[in-house]
Amino acid sequence: MLGYGERNATLFQERFDLSHIVSKRNKDHLLPDSELAAQLNFVEAQLGDFSEFEEAPAIPPLYFLADTSHPETIELKKLYAKDRQKIEEMQKKPNFMDCVLQRLVE
Repeated sequence: MLGYGERNATLFQERFDLSHIVSKRNKDHLLPDSELAAQLNFVEAQLGDFSEFEEAPAIPPLYFLADTSHPETIELKKLYAKDRQKIEEMQKKPNFMDCVLQRLVE
């Protein structure tokens, strides 16, 4: 799911779909739908900021909306931390671009 995880991608799509319906209802000058608003609020309450902000990062940090308490998201955060560490170690080597190209070929 493009690195966001299945749960997060599904929640984001659900939020997008509900927001689109609300927006269309507003555009059509329809009265607000309290059940629809409750569904949207429920989805949004599950979303938090997935961020890797740190001071002076060597690699641009990841940032997206996610269910930060979901096990899949927690595992993603660990995986991204390991990947970031590997990349930072590769960057310290004098032949960094050779390492990058080798990884792309693999």
